[in-house]
Amino acid sequence: MSKKFSFSNGFVNKIIEMTEGVIPSEKFELFLVSLERQAIKFHFDNSSESNLLRILSSIYDKTLFINDLVRYPHHPEILVSIAANSNYLTDIVVRNPEYLYQIFDQDYLSQEIEQAALQTEIENIIGRYKSFNSKLNFLKQTKKRYILKIGLADILKINDLLKTTGQLSILAKVITAQLFRICYQEIQTKYSQALDNNKYCLCSLGKLGGNELNYSSDIDLILFYDNNEFYEPINKEFHELLSETALLFIKSSTEITDKGYIYRVDFRLRPDGKYSPLCKSLVDYTKYYELRGEDWERQMLIKLDYIDGGKSLYQNFINFLQPFIYPHSASISLKDQIQKIKHRIEQSNRERENVKLFKGGIRDIEFSVQALQLINGGKYKEIRTGNTVEAVNLLNGKKLLSNKEKKIFLEAYNFYRKIEHFLQLMNDTQTHLIPDNTDLLKKLTLFLGFKSTSEFKHTLSIYRKEIRKIFDSILTTGVKEKSTIEEIPFKDKSRAIKNYSFLSTGTGVFGQKEFDQRTINLFDQIEPTLIKYLKKSSAPDRVLDNLVKVIRSVSLTSIWYNELCDNRFLKYLLTLCEYSDKSVNLIAVDKSCSELLLTRKVFSEIPPDEIYRLTYNQLIIYLSVRLTLGLLNPENFSAILSDYISDRITKI
Repeated sequence: MSKKFSFSNGFVNKIIEMTEGVIPSEKFELFLVSLERQAIKFHFDNSSESNLLRILSSIYDKTLFINDLVRYPHHPEILVSIAANSNYLTDIVVRNPEYLYQIFDQDYLSQEIEQAALQTEIENIIGRYKSFNSKLNFLKQTKKRYILKIGLADILKINDLLKTTGQLSILAKVITAQLFRICYQEIQTKYSQALDNNKYCLCSLGKLGGNELNYSSDIDLILFYDNNEFYEPINKEFHELLSETALLFIKSSTEITDKGYIYRVDFRLRPDGKYSPLCKSLVDYTKYYELRGEDWERQMLIKLDYIDGGKSLYQNFINFLQPFIYPHSASISLKDQIQKIKHRIEQSNRERENVKLFKGGIRDIEFSVQALQLINGGKYKEIRTGNTVEAVNLLNGKKLLSNKEKKIFLEAYNFYRKIEHFLQLMNDTQTHLIPDNTDLLKKLTLFLGFKSTSEFKHTLSIYRKEIRKIFDSILTTGVKEKSTIEEIPFKDKSRAIKNYSFLSTGTGVFGQKEFDQRTINLFDQIEPTLIKYLKKSSAPDRVLDNLVKVIRSVSLTSIWYNELCDNRFLKYLLTLCEYSDKSVNLIAVDKSCSELLLTRKVFSEIPPDEIYRLTYNQLIIYLSVRLTLGLLNPENFSAILSDYISDRITKI
């Protein structure tokens, strides 16, 4: 028995109102049936009907449009596919209904986007616009027009995953390069100072660097220049001018206006992170990686790629980095480091259905592949690529992945990325969460070709187990896996995870800090003792809350973590966190109190004559700590405090 579908009465009534006097009744029936024939293929709910109404309402010449809709079967197919699968594409069509006849052209829809052709197209048109803002608006419109083309071809299964992500990456690279150039030109115009286009180099990292961009990915970038010149007529250095260009570029790309935004861009992966200048010289960056480069940065730089500026600068940079990224011999500690990073991601992942971060998800595939590249890339130059799918095939070609592992990786990666694409294409939001909303889950299930949500979830479960098995086989070093906070009976697990995330990496409830690698490594040394204490504690929530309070209050976390590598000192602090809120509060608000603790002076008996030179807060922290740790009895506590107060009174 074939599946039946009909639109809601409310939808039909609104269509009748909209088309009254526009088309004859017999044409109306054909029009409605042509839409229903397509809608039956999807979970076409109220939001889908609303999208379809919005699209139809935006059409100026409804008579011509409906006649064409009835005449050409692929017209209703395209219209209904957009309405059912993407609020984002619906918004684009509603604002620009003229784009519809472009995507109705099947040759246009299936035509591949070529980087050189797109670059020429944009350069030929953007020069016609005079103002900076009009150029920005043109780039925003261009992005929307091509996203509609790419997204629809994806929904209709015209393009596979590799082609879709490749085209999204080409679009982003061309638009990002063009935007940076007009920002660079704007700064030159502002100061009436001509600048060489080859003096700087803008590079991509992350998914854009690997030519595997999502619909709503952030774009990770890094910017550097050849040498710092001084321009006497304007009293400015090139570094200042390029930094001003970068700031204008970030604002222009990310700022949301009535025309939308271009891309969310992020420069935080540069050497020394967000607290360093937005750009430095090539020499500065090469020295950084030579002297202080970390394993996680090697992993990150696998995906480095050129965007704009001097190509010779880029070539010099990438040539220098090759031996850093791919050493001839990689130690087992590299695997440990990658495993630690993944471990932290999993611990801070409070959204358990996150297809990117959960165990057996996208990150497990990427980290496994990147670990094999880092370890073997010094020997086999052929496996050096930033694209995950290409890397899997190349690793298999070198027998570094078995045929079975290759098959599982490619199938699961394709499956996971299609989930991401559906979710991000729905509302243009950077989400990786498998929905718990019933309607959205049903839409996702049908989009992926499953008959039921249970079949989808079963397949998901199988892939997760298989991927995790391969991940463990690649990254297991024989070192016993340490205990995790999952084993600790916190009353508020979510809050505990946030707190622990802050302590381990510097991000947490407010996300205002990001620890450097040295600080993170120091935490790794104190972590086993901390976990052991929390497991035995009767109040682990309070211990963690108070420890976070202490660490948030200090300016140099690395100094404290270095001192806490002394197990005895760490246990003393954790005991205070469990039993003495008063001590913790004083440490957090009074720097002199925290120094008394950090220098260990509170653990030794202070001579009576020196006690009177302490401030009141210092005395209280001294007495509270010693009382809590059993170094002082209550009687002596009272006597010392009483003598101190009496001495102060006599001096008034």
